[in-house]
Amino acid sequence: MPPLVVDEDTGLTIELLRAVEAVSDLRFAIEVVPYSRAKYQLRNGQASLIGHTPVGFESPGFYHYAQDLDWQVATGADLFARDPAMLALENTEDIYIGTPLGNAAFFAELTGVPIQRFVEASLPNLVQMLAHGRVQILVFEAVSARRAIRDAGLSGVHYRHLADVHAGLAVRRDDAGSELRRRLDAAIDKVDLEAIFGDYLEEAASGEAGVVLLP
Repeated sequence: MPPLVVDEDTGLTIELLRAVEAVSDLRFAIEVVPYSRAKYQLRNGQASLIGHTPVGFESPGFYHYAQDLDWQVATGADLFARDPAMLALENTEDIYIGTPLGNAAFFAELTGVPIQRFVEASLPNLVQMLAHGRVQILVFEAVSARRAIRDAGLSGVHYRHLADVHAGLAVRRDDAGSELRRRLDAAIDKVDLEAIFGDYLEEAASGEAGVVLLP
């Protein structure tokens, strides 16, 4: 989910975790995996902290074993298509919607489109699939999708805001998880969040609809 997470060493949320290390005794070993696998690892005790969670949009079952931190960053999910008529999400039985790995179930529930119409792949691959008509719509976090489209040099891509979906971090819903949550939120309160996320939040405020402009 670039620019929030690019890889294990790079990204705004990685910067946040390293800043937390600087103001606390917490230390993080970071692994980038599909979101569905991250949830599996949290549920089974293989991970202590996962993200990004779609705060307030996860399934009720998720909160049987997980709890979000108080901290979250304002993000949004947008729909992208070369044909702006596709953005209305009508007659979806004849189209395919691309979304990054591990996100199909979430966006199927959010849009009401059957999960069978979703295709999962890496974000750069999905942009190429959109360019060649193998998917008609791309749906994901607005800034990361827009940057991937620009990086590919793909012109004429229209977007429509789908939902405000704030990105958070989650721990296990048990005593150890609650204590970790308390320590994390206390440490994050000491971090200069504007210095890390200010430019991102400005870019995220892109309006309800438009065309992705190339550099």
